[in-house]
Amino acid sequence: MREECVSFHNAHPETPRSDWRVGDVRGVLEVALPIDRQTEQAGEMLRSTFALLAGVIALALVAVGITTRSLRRHADEKYRLESQLTEALTHALSGFIPICAWCRKVRKDESESDWIQIESYIGQRTEAQFSHGICPECAREQSRLRG
Repeated sequence: MREECVSFHNAHPETPRSDWRVGDVRGVLEVALPIDRQTEQAGEMLRSTFALLAGVIALALVAVGITTRSLRRHADEKYRLESQLTEALTHALSGFIPICAWCRKVRKDESESDWIQIESYIGQRTEAQFSHGICPECAREQSRLRG
């Protein structure tokens, strides 16, 4: 306490004592707790948390990379298969097909003697299958011809 405060506190009616002197401390409570251990523990917990977070982020990035690579590989395979299918369908029945105007047989190759039914020709070059019936117009014509 300073000198001017000593006389005031010693004369005050609610003072807990009346023998204050210069240098005395009034109303101060000093508590000393070492926080070095708590600071060290908090730092260690923080480092552990950051290490865990870094591990989780690394795993997530690896998972994203694997997924992206897999999706890209599947997309490339899909594109390759679609291209093959398009090419196969284009070449299965493309260009001029030599067909007889009367019997509808198809010339199998360049030789003039090898003619096959159109159903066989298409069946050999595609996965198409045929069923046979007779249309109403042909049925009437056959009926007329027979009699």
